[in-house]
Amino acid sequence: MPRTTAREQIERLEAKKLKLEEDLKTRREQLRHRELKKARMNAAKDRKVDTRRRIVLGGLVLTHMERDEAFAVQVRSLMRTLLQDRDKPLFPDLFPETVQAAEPVKEPANGEVSV
Repeated sequence: MPRTTAREQIERLEAKKLKLEEDLKTRREQLRHRELKKARMNAAKDRKVDTRRRIVLGGLVLTHMERDEAFAVQVRSLMRTLLQDRDKPLFPDLFPETVQAAEPVKEPANGEVSV
């Protein structure tokens, strides 16, 4: 078996180094993508938890409003003061004037479900 020259050994080692650098770059990209995906999943999970907390708290407030009239008066006062105009039609019992001003929901003519 012929001996390899120093130049051939250097070329082979440089080629190996380039391949290792490319592999490292690829693995770093894969890791970055996994971390981004994990961050997106955590953000989605956090939004779901936050939404659920708001729904549960809203249910508790509505239940307590039914049982305690003084509390209901305070909540209605806060809602009239702090609620945005676009959200008032969600509470027609508190803001009857917005029911008439709100646009009617149009149903599709052929029975399709609109999104």
